[in-house]
Amino acid sequence: MRHNREEIKLKKGFSLTETVLVMVIAGIIAILYAAGIKLYNPTQKGFDVKSKKILENIDQAITLILAHHAPNFTLTFLNDTQGSFSINDEGASGRLAALFKENINIIDMEIEPKYNSYYSSPIKDFNGTSTGITLNSVYDNFMMSANGVIYGYRLYSTCNSDEELANPPLVRGKYKVSNICGSIFYDVNAYRGPNKLGSDQYIVPIDANGTEYKKI
Repeated sequence: MRHNREEIKLKKGFSLTETVLVMVIAGIIAILYAAGIKLYNPTQKGFDVKSKKILENIDQAITLILAHHAPNFTLTFLNDTQGSFSINDEGASGRLAALFKENINIIDMEIEPKYNSYYSSPIKDFNGTSTGITLNSVYDNFMMSANGVIYGYRLYSTCNSDEELANPPLVRGKYKVSNICGSIFYDVNAYRGPNKLGSDQYIVPIDANGTEYKKI
């Protein structure tokens, strides 16, 4: 008989206190989940704010590099721990990246195999249209900063080149710059999407004296 009473007690279900407790826990989980979605899927405004700050950091880094390592404040020729080199030297972009690293808190300079598709995918403009140019065919020496930003570097053989894939922060559309030495690519939220120029990805042209933007 005692066994039957226990069975009847189990069949009564949850008490009111237990039900309320479950609802409270579910509510807390929902709030944390929503906060996580907001944290890892920022709005375009969030991208813009972060990208503008990153651009300021790049400008500052370039200024410091020019002041400390380049004669006559120019990117045409630089000096580093290995001595003087010009932008048309083999591996010049890598040496620029190393100089740039001195002014940016870099935590990762290796490309993980699982992210190879990110670097080998065609660059997209702000409308999501493919440019037909893969990221790793243009930039190299990729690195990631402590705040989750991916950087890539490109140097031309002269400072008389044109760049047509520049989308400065807060500006939509294609830009063209002339007489530049190279450019720096950055993605404000690393490998996560939408991975489009002018949205979460940007290209910063650099001339012999710093960064420059000119609209087509």
